[in-house]
Amino acid sequence: MSERLIEKRREKLGLPPIGVSGVATSSSSTPSTVTTTATTNTPRNHHHLHRTPSSGNHRSPASASSSTTTTPVHANHAAHLHRHQQQQPLTPQAAAATRLFAQDEQFRLFLQRLQTTRDDSYSGPGLPNSISTTAAGGGGTTVPTALTRRILSRQGVGYLDDLVGALASASADRFLASMLQQAKACRDQRIKGALAAKEEARQRRKHTRQYQQDAVDDRKRRKEQAQKALMEANLATIQVSKDFGNSSKGTKSAAKG
Repeated sequence: MSERLIEKRREKLGLPPIGVSGVATSSSSTPSTVTTTATTNTPRNHHHLHRTPSSGNHRSPASASSSTTTTPVHANHAAHLHRHQQQQPLTPQAAAATRLFAQDEQFRLFLQRLQTTRDDSYSGPGLPNSISTTAAGGGGTTVPTALTRRILSRQGVGYLDDLVGALASASADRFLASMLQQAKACRDQRIKGALAAKEEARQRRKHTRQYQQDAVDDRKRRKEQAQKALMEANLATIQVSKDFGNSSKGTKSAAKG
């Protein structure tokens, strides 16, 4: 092959002329270092490495080491993104939906407690079984704070401190407890009054029946007395008529004699 063809081939390959091979080698090493440094700083571009003339189809040791370190770098980056997504706060829509779900759950528990209170029977002079169980179990206030917030909001009252809702719920619980105690006492008194009224009505009916029986007996006795008196009067009249007849016969016989 002639020297001219060799020079054209070197120009096509981007190689410097043969006379300046030492300078070309020193100059060609600089872009290789630059590309290797860029590859090391940006792991995502390791597939776009530039090949130097001296390497041919083989990459430099720096690029090879950078390609071997890309896998743990990507793994660490994915783990960092996962932790960042976990630490990222919820969106306003998700937070509002979570809060509404919690309030609905509190409302459901409140209505369930009311239904349990209505269905259960009272035992003893204290509170009902459901209220005593709730108070002993410490399951929170009977009136949820979400309900208190909505009631106050419907009245045009707003607050920022949750302690206000807690105090209002505690006051509502105390009010409900007082109302339940008063209702229990009134119920007991009403039951006692109903029993007393029932006993009084029974005694009154008994007295009425006794009075009616006495009245019937009295009328019967007076009727019998009247009949007896009439019979005695009739007997006396008969006796008088007999005596009068006998006396008249005696008078006539004496007159004849």
